[in-house]
Amino acid sequence: GPGQAVHGRLADASPQVREELESLSRNGLRLGRLVNTLLDFSRIEAGRMQASYEPADIAQVTAGLASVFRSAVERAGLAFEVDCSPLPEPVYLDRGLWEKVILNLLSNALKFTFEGSIRIAVRAGDGQAVVTVADTGIGVPGQEIPRLFERFHRIENPRARSNEGSGIGLALVQELIQLHGGTITVSSIDGEGTAFTVRLPFG
Repeated sequence: GPGQAVHGRLADASPQVREELESLSRNGLRLGRLVNTLLDFSRIEAGRMQASYEPADIAQVTAGLASVFRSAVERAGLAFEVDCSPLPEPVYLDRGLWEKVILNLLSNALKFTFEGSIRIAVRAGDGQAVVTVADTGIGVPGQEIPRLFERFHRIENPRARSNEGSGIGLALVQELIQLHGGTITVSSIDGEGTAFTVRLPFG
């Protein structure tokens, strides 16, 4: 595809040109992700988000998604704890949408965590599947927590590994979880870390 063609030419480019091309490519990907996220929102709002739910072993599915992240977390010098023990009942998941939820939450954790660990856990509680993504990152100031799931709301000047982000990741995550009949809550201590807890009904 066009991607390979660009990479072929990159090898012959001067460092400066290569840097500019890589930046363009990165920004192009970023824009593509932004457009896709906005399309997801408009589909949800029009009631046209085509979700197909199937009974799934949420622990196994989530552990599989987490494994994709392991090398990135370890490269960043962080411990990665994946604690996804089997649950008594299946959860009805749209796998593609659930993938967006987990990858969004994990990439967020990675972005704002500079030392310590990222932990993802799946357990059963109160007749629901409970999925937690917790980090020992920079945390969220208390006054920002109520606005965390608002579209386009970005916390001013947080320290982050990359300044990518549109402020719509968590808003979309919340919408996708609601499509599954679930909820997401957050608890955070500024400077100490953040934990997102997703609860999805069984059956």
